[in-house]
Amino acid sequence: MHVIRDGKQLKIRYIPSQEKGYEVGFNKREPEKIIISVPEQMRLDEYQQSAIYGAMNISNVNAKHVTLTATNADVKMDHVDMTNFSTSAHDADIALNNINSQQTTLNVNDSRLKTNNAQVGRLMLSADESITKLQQTVINKSAVQVTNGNLKLVNTQMQNQNVITVMDGSLKASGLSDINLQMQATSGKIKVAGENYGDSYANDLVTNNQLNVAVSGGNIIIK
Repeated sequence: MHVIRDGKQLKIRYIPSQEKGYEVGFNKREPEKIIISVPEQMRLDEYQQSAIYGAMNISNVNAKHVTLTATNADVKMDHVDMTNFSTSAHDADIALNNINSQQTTLNVNDSRLKTNNAQVGRLMLSADESITKLQQTVINKSAVQVTNGNLKLVNTQMQNQNVITVMDGSLKASGLSDINLQMQATSGKIKVAGENYGDSYANDLVTNNQLNVAVSGGNIIIK
């Protein structure tokens, strides 16, 4: 397939992939790849992709709206700039590296989600029975809900008002700075910088950045 706009060409190429070497006489089906190359500096209005029992690798893309759906699939993004980003995933491994989005909506179930060196803007995250890690990630006016799973924050920067709710799981965080914390644990304990605070904790810093945390059936550990 070839698409040409303003003299620039979009190409889709078929390349056989031999991940485990070349085999002869065993009638083994080889995995397949489709590579889509977008002209450099082109900003797409919309990018949509779905994968079932496969993988998506998206890199060096600039788009207004990106929508991904993954089932039993791997998703990897690297150096992707977006205005709006939406992902729905089941039983997927998702790695979001060096992405920039003004508004991000992530709905994951039975999945492994990790962000690294990312700016996700206003994050609306719902994770069920999943392992979620936000590392070196900037979020703003966001809401995160985790059910039957754990959430880990590493050097995460939170701007303005943010809310995290964890049900039947735990929250672990390190490297939080310049933020007011209001935390409540039901059927769990709170530990901050090695000290136990029972089931509630609050600090009072001179900053507009706020994080409200409610955890039930698990612990909150802040290092």
